[in-house]
Amino acid sequence: MDPYQNYNIGENYSNNNYMESCTFPYLKQIILPNLKTMPSLRKGFGAVNLIDKIYLVGGKPKCSMKTSNIYDISLGLWSSGPNLNIGRSWYSITECNGVMYAIGGVGEDDQNLSSVEMLDPRVNKWESCSSMLRPRFGCSVCSTNNEIIVVGGVSDSTIEMYDITSGKWQFLAKMTEVREASSVFIHNDCVYVCGGANETGCVNTTDIFSLKTTIWSKGKPMILHRAFAATRIWNDYIFLIGGRNNMEPSNLIQTYNLKTNEWAVLPQTLPYLVSNCCAITTSLL
Repeated sequence: MDPYQNYNIGENYSNNNYMESCTFPYLKQIILPNLKTMPSLRKGFGAVNLIDKIYLVGGKPKCSMKTSNIYDISLGLWSSGPNLNIGRSWYSITECNGVMYAIGGVGEDDQNLSSVEMLDPRVNKWESCSSMLRPRFGCSVCSTNNEIIVVGGVSDSTIEMYDITSGKWQFLAKMTEVREASSVFIHNDCVYVCGGANETGCVNTTDIFSLKTTIWSKGKPMILHRAFAATRIWNDYIFLIGGRNNMEPSNLIQTYNLKTNEWAVLPQTLPYLVSNCCAITTSLL
């Protein structure tokens, strides 16, 4: 059994109901048992793994929430976590240097947010930090070293980078097209933007931005058009889990081999059609 596991934390599926159960596949021997039921219904939330605990933050059943839940992987128990300062859904969340950042989204009064909050689990309190240069929701995020990169959003082709040391945001070169709900990751100082959606619907394109040259280039297209997929990187593989095409959510898993630059669709499928889900990679004790 491989010690690394992907946790796919569910949300909604094809009949537009909420999926409260959590599922995960082993990366070598893919098995899909249920984890314990989430303590509250959430969609448009964020998930981060820190110190073998899974944090589910914000989201909404009806309006954007401040609340969070924490799943202790070793104990198999849920508990309440610290509240956000601002309720937010359809936002981006990432971990950088042991601290998590909640970025943008839709607020409690349905306003688009540019605000950013950070949580150091040792302090266990959300604190405000510098706001983005523009409001965003439906954006994607990745981080490396002391930098956080936020990509696109609804009707947005811009990219911003946050320097944690200086506390300042700056715009990077625009994408060639509007992109929301894309899958984003960093590899070898390049930002990969895979899939997502624009005014024409879901796309299968892969665009690559070099942080060294600040130039965009085209990567190999995905096999399936996909937006709102959960994304995790493990060794030399990227996993795009679920998501949706222009018609419905999906239970398929696409993988990208960073060595061969090849996309594939796994024969194993999730037990549910899932969209807007979150995935966590963790090492179990």
